[in-house]
Formats: sequence, structure tokens, C-alpha cells
Amino acid sequence: MATTNAILSNARYHAQLVERLDSLQSAPEALEKQAKSIAELQSQVEKAKQRIEELRQKTTEKKKQKNSSVKKIANKVIGREEKFTTKVEKEEREYVEALETEVQERGRLSTLENTLTEAKRVNLHLESQVEKFSPLQKDLSSLYSRVFTQPTTLVEFPQLTEAEIRLKTAQYTQSSIQEQSKANEHAAKLLGEAEEQVRVCLVFIDEGLTQYGTWGGKDVMAEIGRELRSAKRAALKAEELIAQAKRSEPQIESLSPLVILGNTTSEDGAKLLNSTLLAQINNNRNDIVFAQEMVKSEIRATASRIEKLKTDLVEAGGFIRKAEKELQSARREVWDAVVSGQSLPSRTMIDGREAGINGTEITGNPNARARMDSLRPGLPVSPPSYDSVPIAV
Repeated sequence: MATTNAILSNARYHAQLVERLDSLQSAPEALEKQAKSIAELQSQVEKAKQRIEELRQKTTEKKKQKNSSVKKIANKVIGREEKFTTKVEKEEREYVEALETEVQERGRLSTLENTLTEAKRVNLHLESQVEKFSPLQKDLSSLYSRVFTQPTTLVEFPQLTEAEIRLKTAQYTQSSIQEQSKANEHAAKLLGEAEEQVRVCLVFIDEGLTQYGTWGGKDVMAEIGRELRSAKRAALKAEELIAQAKRSEPQIESLSPLVILGNTTSEDGAKLLNSTLLAQINNNRNDIVFAQEMVKSEIRATASRIEKLKTDLVEAGGFIRKAEKELQSARREVWDAVVSGQSLPSRTMIDGREAGINGTEITGNPNARARMDSLRPGLPVSPPSYDSVPIAV
């Protein structure tokens, strides 16, 4: 009965918390909607300003045309008054229409700006409500964590079992995704370094082949040998980095050994004159080019996994929030039943499915109704002392 006693001991504090929370319950969602409305209004205001500027330029142009026509009639037209009068009337009408359109748009802009100002005022009010809501929600979660973590809690209230499991599963899933994400980010770093080493390897091979193709013969073999040995070191480093990346993320493909014809000295000149050996070096180079493409492909695949894991992580956070709400709702139902002396339902509904868990009778406590009747709303919210009832921390 440790959990039941803890509930009854903290009933007043709980009642004060939930009363204030219930009054602020809609604030977070309302704030989110208000933010979207403000963004839309700001967009409309900017578009209206652009439209007004376009209309202003049009009005100015019509005014210039009108004034120009008047001058022509006054100074140049003799015997053709009717034709130019018609033109002036047309341009006067177009000017008036443009001016009226501009005035209407300015009026619309003024209305939008007033609406935006009011929306920002409401937003400030909602922000203040959310600021009050968040610590209250934290206090309620803390209270539930203290009260409902007694060794006997799930024995007294088996209705909470499935909600507890759901939350733990969601938390484990989130943790697993976070670990996978970190592993893939580390693997991506290693793959990038491996790709650079493969590139360096190709640079050394190409330099050696260029020297041989330019100078040929035994005299340049020591220099070619140094290039090929440098290529071999870069290839071995690339293999090591790929192996490390695969240990971090097993989905990464293993890299076949990068074979380099190395350790070449000046005594090998005659041998390298053999076209077969030159072909072998070129074949090695082709294999390394293929390996480079493979590494690039793994880099792209790893980047894709990272993006997918980011999406999964967001979804996992949503599942946790949903599971937390379900658990808190189940705990509050238990709490209210204990304080009011009512029987808990014998079957609970989770996600629309009946979870066949037996209920727990609370009606045997003679102090329950008295404690419920003694609660008075409106008192300052302050955490009670937990000394009277042992509560696990």
C-alpha cells in the first residue's frame, strides 16, 4: 500500500497542480498555431508592400501621361480638340483607377498590419501561459515519478504495466537510434579519410607510370620504386580505415586488398621493361580506381543512413512524448480513483485496444473520501513534505 499511501499524502498538492495545468492545457498547441498564423500574416504584409510599390509606380506613370496630354492640348492642338480631349479623359480615368487601386491596397495593408500587431500581442500572452505551463508539467511529472516508483506500485496498480512498458520501449528505441547515428557519423568520417588515401595512392601510381613513360629504362627505377612504395603505404592506410568504419557500421562493404607492385629498385629495370609487368601495374591501378568508386558509394550510402536515422530520431521523440502522455494519463486516472475512493476499471484501453489487466479496488480506505472533500482549489502550489511517506527517489 506504499503507493496508495503516497497518493493520499500528496492529494492536496496534486489537486492544485492539475487545476492550474488544466487551465493552461491548451496553451502549447495554441501557441504553435499562433506562430503559424503570424508567419502567414508577415508573408501577406510583405506581398502587400511589394504590390503597393508596383501600384505606386503605375500611378506615377499614369499621372505623367495625364499631365503630358494636358500640356499638348493647351499648347499644340488647334482644331483637333475633340480627339485630344477624348485621350485626356481616357488617361484621366486610368490615373483615377490606378490611384483608387493603390489606396485600396494601402487600406488592405493597414488592416493586415493591425491584425499582425494583435496576433503578436496574443502570441506574447500565450508565451507567458506556456512559461507557466512547462514548470507545472515538470512538477507533476516529478511528483508522479516519486509516487509511482514504489516497489509495490505495479502490484497495487497493474493497470500501469503496459503504459510503463510502452514508454521504456520508446526510450530504448530512441537510445538505439542515437547510437546508430553516432556510429554512422564516425564511419562517415573514416570513409572520408579512406577515400583521400585511395586518391593519394592513385596520385603516386600515376606519377610512377608518368616517369616511366617519359624516361623509361633502368635509370629511373629507383624513383619509380619510391612512388610505388608510397602508393602501397596509402593503400594499406585506406584498408585500415575501411576496416575501422566497418567495425563502427557493419553495413559497410569490406574493401578487397589493394595490391600494389611495390619494393621496386633499380635492379628491377629490366624486369619492368617487360610489358607484362607494366600491364600488371595498370591492372592494379584499375582495381584501385574501382575501390575508389566503391568507397565513394559507401560514403553516399552512409550519408543516406544518417539522414534516415535523423528522421527516425524525430519519430522516436514523438513516440516517447505520446508514451509519456499515455503513462501520465494512466497515472492520473489511478490517482483520481484512489483519492475519490472509486474502483479502477477492470480493463484499460491503450491505442483503442483492450489490455486485459485486472483492476484494483480502492473503496476499502475510510479516509479517502474525507481527503477528497478537504481539497480546496486556488491555494498556492508548493510541494509537500515527503517525510511522512517513504517515496523512492
